[in-house]
Amino acid sequence: MNDTGRDQALVLTTDTWRGRLFRLAFPTLALGVGIVLTVRACRLGRPIHAYDAAGLIALNVMLLGIGLSVAWGSWWGTWFIDEDGITFHPNSGQSRSLRWTEVERVIWLRNQRAILDGQPARIPIPWLWLPRCQVEAGQERILRALDAAFDLTPTDLEVWPATVSPAGPSSPGP
Repeated sequence: MNDTGRDQALVLTTDTWRGRLFRLAFPTLALGVGIVLTVRACRLGRPIHAYDAAGLIALNVMLLGIGLSVAWGSWWGTWFIDEDGITFHPNSGQSRSLRWTEVERVIWLRNQRAILDGQPARIPIPWLWLPRCQVEAGQERILRALDAAFDLTPTDLEVWPATVSPAGPSSPGP
């Protein structure tokens, strides 16, 4: 093992073809929506006034900005999970680390994301944006590390069917 202790670390990364596809999809979709709205506004058969043009330009810039912020947000990057804890190196921003003993709260949406929250840092893990093999290995490693402190077993949520009558939803009696 080297000095960094990273020989036994599990590496999760969004820098795969799937992650790159997601990152390209957000600004492309935002720009496409802006262009479609611009074309629709121009096809109304009326001249476009300066205020309308400025509004459409502002809308396109806003949509593109949102798309780019999602695409290069702070949740894209690489995670190192080892026996001591987890380290997250985002594509933009500061690296964050948590030892397993520092984790105070866990938000565990098994197929969507996990958020490990502790005093020095908050580390998000977007399961949807990682390759399936990395997700399974990462979830297994985190479950094993936090098993003693947290109950992360999946539970079934009880869902009751809505009772709707033609008059609207039923309400409990007096």
